Amino acid sequence: MIKRVSNICIAVKDADATANTYRRLFGLEKEKELEIPEAGVKKSILLRVGKNIFFEIMEPTEADGPLKRFVDKRGEGLFQITLVVDDIDKEAEELERKGAKVMKWTIDSKNEVTPAYVNPKYTSGVVFELITEALLDKWGIGH
Repeated sequence: MIKRVSNICIAVKDADATANTYRRLFGLEKEKELEIPEAGVKKSILLRVGKNIFFEIMEPTEADGPLKRFVDKRGEGLFQITLVVDDIDKEAEELERKGAKVMKWTIDSKNEVTPAYVNPKYTSGVVFELITEALLDKWGIGH
């Protein structure tokens, strides 16, 4: 069961420039900055929007990966919505039963973070990430 939206992820060419624009325009505060090289993310800047929701500004590494391919092919824009669930495996199984393709991927082996991702072919081009509060807590961005 989906508990809440955690992050609205926007793929960009320059995370710092975009985050600064969002901060200036919307008065948002920078909560955290991450590097997630295993996921092809050079820089991820989280801007707090509400109590427990973030705009996540994601800049790809030079290495090939889903984020880089998205920016190269489609340009900057909405890339991913992160959904907090109670049980990643259970949600993935349910989505697959309903016809979607779901893949688990360890994006941070050091912190043992392995979310699941719904193939964007089934969701009008948007990646949906399934994650738990416990995994978000490992990055210090939980509830």
